Amino acid sequence: MAHLSLRGKTVVESAGPAWHLVGSVKLDKLKPNRLTLSRRPDYLSSRIKNLGKSTLPAVQLTDLSGRSFLLANAQLLKSPVRNLTTQGGKYHPSLSGESSEHDTNELENYSFVFQAISFGNTQSSTSTSDDWNQGNK
Repeated sequence: MAHLSLRGKTVVESAGPAWHLVGSVKLDKLKPNRLTLSRRPDYLSSRIKNLGKSTLPAVQLTDLSGRSFLLANAQLLKSPVRNLTTQGGKYHPSLSGESSEHDTNELENYSFVFQAISFGNTQSSTSTSDDWNQGNK
C-alpha cells in the first residue's frame, strides 16, 4: 500500500484485496472495453504481474490528471511491456517524491479488459457509468 499525493489529494495505491493503481490511463478507441495503464515499476509490480488471467470484481485506476476509472470484472490481458520515457514525456516523476530501487526511466504498460466502467474525478464526486458486453466490439 502506498500513499500518494495527486493534485492536492491523498490517493492510496494498493494491489489486493482492493485494487487501486495510479498512472497514465488510456482508453482504446478501437476496443471500448480495453484500457492501458502505464506506471513506474515499484513494489506493487510483482503483485500485478502475478495476477495472471484472474478476474477481479473491481479495479480502480487513477490517472495522473485526477480522473478515476472503476472497472468491473476486470482482467489483465498480458504481461507488462516496459517503455523508456524521455524528459519530454507525459509521465511525471515519482509521485511520492521519494526515490526507490525501482525508480527508472521505464514504464510498465498493463492492458485491462472489463465489462463495465464508471468514470469519476478525485476533485469531485461526479461520475458516469457505462456497461459494455465483452462480445460487443
